[in-house]
Amino acid sequence: MLRIDEKICVGCGQCASECFYGKIAMEGNKAKMADFACWNCNHCIGLCPVGAISDDSVDMGQVIPYRKETFEVPSENLFNMIRFRRSIRMFRPDPVEDDVLLSLLEAGRYSPTGSNRQELSYTVLKKRLPEIRDMAIETFGALVKRNDLDEISRAFDGNLSYKEFWERNYPAYKETGKDALFYNAPVVIVVTGPKDDLSLVDAGIATSNIELLAETKGLGVCYIAFFQTACSINPELEKAIGLAKKEQILAVMAMGYPALQFHRTVPRNPVRAALM
Repeated sequence: MLRIDEKICVGCGQCASECFYGKIAMEGNKAKMADFACWNCNHCIGLCPVGAISDDSVDMGQVIPYRKETFEVPSENLFNMIRFRRSIRMFRPDPVEDDVLLSLLEAGRYSPTGSNRQELSYTVLKKRLPEIRDMAIETFGALVKRNDLDEISRAFDGNLSYKEFWERNYPAYKETGKDALFYNAPVVIVVTGPKDDLSLVDAGIATSNIELLAETKGLGVCYIAFFQTACSINPELEKAIGLAKKEQILAVMAMGYPALQFHRTVPRNPVRAALM
């Protein structure tokens, strides 16, 4: 529950003006809470210049005062990092440290969500990754062996080039252990959430933030839609990762330290935009 310490409140009105839900209003020279629930966006906590607002339903120890020297990133540096990042498909065997992984999940936790739902969950595959990878690749092997073109077309949204991909790479996996699914990444993060379109947006924002922070730690990331496809074909995979019945897989990120060093950015098509 949000609380305002009237002894501290200086009546600046910033919290009331920002509160789009109408939970806070000014009475005289003090901010007051209305008697109804809000979305707990906690903008008011961040805005209050004197720290008069708190929320006793969360750990207020998470709140950190703003400091320019530690909070701001030069815009040109951030833009260059975005331009330089690549989807990584060759990883070193080095493990990703648990404290690093926890910091990446924190980047996801602090990402905005629709209506402040905060309903995304993360499954980090490390020890069980070889088992899960084998189940997924065997799923594709069985699919192409059945050679049911209607089933294959449904699985791959009509893109039959993926059938050819797994006709080549499934035997390679059996013969040499070639991993055309996760590219031998030491870690895979599976992002899950409610079965609605809003969760897709939430996951897109969270994974983007996770990837940006991963870049600053020397990690590379590749998004793996094939794993979602494998899960849609084989429900046992969903059980293996503990997916709840009311949830869906929203994004899958293979992650590790890159085995190759990129030396420059690469070109992109011109931006498609309309100024209206």
